[in-house]
Amino acid sequence: AKAAEPEYALGDAEYEDALGVLERQRNALERSPSVTANLGEEQIRFLLLIGRNAIFEGQAMGEVFNASGKTDILIRVMDNNVFVGECKIWRGEAAFRDAIDQLLSYLNWRDTKGALLLFIRNADVTAVIKKAVTAIEEHPCHVRTIPASARAGRQDFVLHADGDTHHQLRLAFLPFALGPASNG
Repeated sequence: AKAAEPEYALGDAEYEDALGVLERQRNALERSPSVTANLGEEQIRFLLLIGRNAIFEGQAMGEVFNASGKTDILIRVMDNNVFVGECKIWRGEAAFRDAIDQLLSYLNWRDTKGALLLFIRNADVTAVIKKAVTAIEEHPCHVRTIPASARAGRQDFVLHADGDTHHQLRLAFLPFALGPASNG
């Protein structure tokens, strides 16, 4: 009988590489607000999937069924989910808390790494980020906040799966300050 192949798991270095590409894409989009001024969440997600597929060779997908719904960004390698991401436009604290629950509902027992990408169109970006971080830290599944590194603009957390306090997930919160939406 053939020995079972080990399951693929996204290592910390690869996870950081994938997040680094997201951060560079965010920075480029923030420097060019006219690019996203007329785009909704779905169109912005599509732009981000291009970068994911450059690294993961076409294994990043959007709007993919996983667990209890369709996640915005899913990277699957060797039949294992290695990255689950949810994109949201800031629409207030209650909607953001719902987004945390939504992301957690898209994770199955084997999922270990994910990201919550927040597209902010408000003028007071700092206040929105502070409210979002507080919402994550007050979430019932919050385990701990990982100390911020020298890298600005991202905060990492450890959450546990809904209903399973022993199964932990690394969550990167990545805000995008995209500027106001166009009225035209």
